[in-house]
Amino acid sequence: MKKILLFCLFLSLAFAGCKDEPSDNISPSGNEYFSENDPVVPGDPRNAYLDISSGQIVNVTTGMQYSLNDGAGWTLCGGTIVDVSLSAGDKVWIRLTDDESSEVYPGEVAALSGRPDLIVSGVYIGTGYFNDSDSGSVGDSRSVLFYVKNTGEAMAAGSNIDVSFYLSADRTITESDYLLYSGTYYFSLGSGEEKYNGASNALRLPADIDPGSYYFGCIIDTDNDVSELNEGNNVSPPEAVAE
Repeated sequence: MKKILLFCLFLSLAFAGCKDEPSDNISPSGNEYFSENDPVVPGDPRNAYLDISSGQIVNVTTGMQYSLNDGAGWTLCGGTIVDVSLSAGDKVWIRLTDDESSEVYPGEVAALSGRPDLIVSGVYIGTGYFNDSDSGSVGDSRSVLFYVKNTGEAMAAGSNIDVSFYLSADRTITESDYLLYSGTYYFSLGSGEEKYNGASNALRLPADIDPGSYYFGCIIDTDNDVSELNEGNNVSPPEAVAE
C-alpha cells in the first residue's frame, strides 16, 4: 500500500481521496485547523509577496534583494517591508543576497490601481478538523478548506473562479504537478476582504504516484477570468507548502 506524506500551511498533513462536488459548507471551528508548530522557513524568499496597492514588498529580510526589472538589477531589502516605486510592466524578483538559485517571482505589475488582486491566504486539508492526520494511502478521503483574499483596491464582484489543487515534489506549485482536483467557486470580495470555501472528500491521490513526501497547494483563477493587478500571485503562498 502506497504511503505519502504531505506538508501544508501551519500543519503537516497527508492524504488521498475520492471526488465530491464543491461545497461551501466546510467551515473552520475555532483554531482547530492550526498546529502548534509553524513550518514556515524564516528568511525564505518564497515567503515574500508583492502588494501593488500599497507599493510594497512584504515578508522580506535584510538578507534579501529585490529586482523590479526582471532580474537585470538588484537592490538590498532594508527590512521586513520594502517601499518600492512600481510601474505597469515591472517584473519583480526576490532572492537571498547574490544567490541566483534562490530567486522567486512574485509576479508582474499588470496595473497600479483600479483592479482587484486575489491571493490564496491559506489552504488546509483533513478528514474534518484539518489537522487530524499526517499520512495517507490510496483510497483515503480528505476534504479541503481554502481562503482567498483581495489585496487590490477594487472589488472582485460576483466572480466564478476556477481553483485547482496539486501535489508537488518540491515547494513550488505549478500546473505541471499532480492534479488532484479542480472546481469552480463563487467569490465576491471587497478590497481587503477575505473569505473561505472548500469541498468535502474531494481530493484523490493519483494511483500512479510514487510513495514519498509531497507538498500540497492550489492555484486560483487558473483561466485568468478575473482581471487583476498581478496575475502571477495566484498560487498558494509559500507558507502553504513547507518542509
